[in-house]
Formats: sequence, structure tokens, C-alpha cells
Amino acid sequence: MPFIVHGTFDLDSTRNQLNKTDKNKFILTKLVELIIETAKKLTENEVSYKALEFLNYSHENEVLDKLGFYQQIKSAIADLAIYPCVDNEYRKKAGIVYNNNFSKFIQDNNFVRDIPYLLKPTEIQQKLLEKLELNAFNTINHKGIESVNKRIDKRIDKSIRVAFICHLIDNDYKKQLSLLVDETNVLISSGDIYTPANLDFSLPDYVHIQFVNKNLYYELSEKIKVT
Repeated sequence: MPFIVHGTFDLDSTRNQLNKTDKNKFILTKLVELIIETAKKLTENEVSYKALEFLNYSHENEVLDKLGFYQQIKSAIADLAIYPCVDNEYRKKAGIVYNNNFSKFIQDNNFVRDIPYLLKPTEIQQKLLEKLELNAFNTINHKGIESVNKRIDKRIDKSIRVAFICHLIDNDYKKQLSLLVDETNVLISSGDIYTPANLDFSLPDYVHIQFVNKNLYYELSEKIKVT
């Protein structure tokens, strides 16, 4: 978010560059304080990326860098609760996870309470977020993933489970999780698992075989192109 700052700085003989002096360091420190206070004000209304945008800069000036200006801004970006999350709360950088597609899935399907610290999905601010080196998908608490997985069971629409599984595959999720359901929509957690049977038949009690839900199997096969 561009803005113009006017100040009485200590300039060199060309009147175009700042000198590396204690006076300029002091002025810039006060300027950073003003910028930070303004960013905080931007978090008082609708939860959005405005505060983070305000602290963003497109390039660094060598003189300002030597005077410590950018380091102070970077510290503010890391330490301030200016990251808008799917639960409409602001959090600090260390406490959030950025994965735009998964955030959209969580928000659209009302799983926000399970993983509330995901950043709000955005198409406009993706370049800004990607350069901030934010926590990625693999830092999501496993309990949150498990909670979403269990709550999906209550949904009749198998496309939601298919989408969830695809997100886990796309993000190379490695923690153990039961993802497939049987024809009664119960998660299959043990025993031998087979693709759907074409015929109805009875199995003896000592044979622990379970078949994947047909609708889930065919939708997932189509999505990930299993043949």
C-alpha cells in the first residue's frame, strides 16, 4: 500500500540521499513507530490484508537499509498480529499456516473451527505471502486434520472427501490417517481393504475384509486418474 512520507532529514551535498547519522536513525525509528501504529489501526475494522499490505515494500533502498529501516519493518511483519485467518481473527506470523487452496476448501466447507489459524484465502495477495516464508501445509497440527477427516463422515457428498484426500496428496501429507470409508460411510481403520465388489456375497466372521465405498472409489479414481 503506497504512501508518501515528508521529514526533515540530514541530507548529503546532493540533497538526494540520507547521511548515515544518529539523527536520521532516530527519525526513521520514529517513522517506523508511526507506520506500525497505522498498521495496527487497520486491524480494528474488517479482518483483511490491509495491515500486511501497508507494511509491505517492493524494493529496498541501500541507504535506508544501512540505517536499519527495513530490519525494523521486517521485525514488525514478524511480531505483529496482522495476519488475517479464516476464523476472522488476526494472528502473528509464527501462529499461522499459509496454503491458499486448502484454506479455501476449509472455509467453503465450514471446517474453520478445526483449523482456525489458516490464512484467509486470497487471489490478490499471493505474491506478497509467498515471499514472506510462512508456515506451510506440513506444519498444520495433526489433530486439526484428524478433526476435519472425522467431520467429513457426516457429509453425504463424497466429493468433499475426495477433495480432502487430494489436498493431502498434493501437499505430500505423511502422517498416518484413515481416509477411506465403507458402504455405510464408516472410516475403514483396520483389516484388509479392497476395491468395491461387483457382486453381493457373505463373508465368514473370521475374514476381516472391507470394501471401499463405491461412490468414493469411482470419484477418487477419476480425480487422481487411477486405472
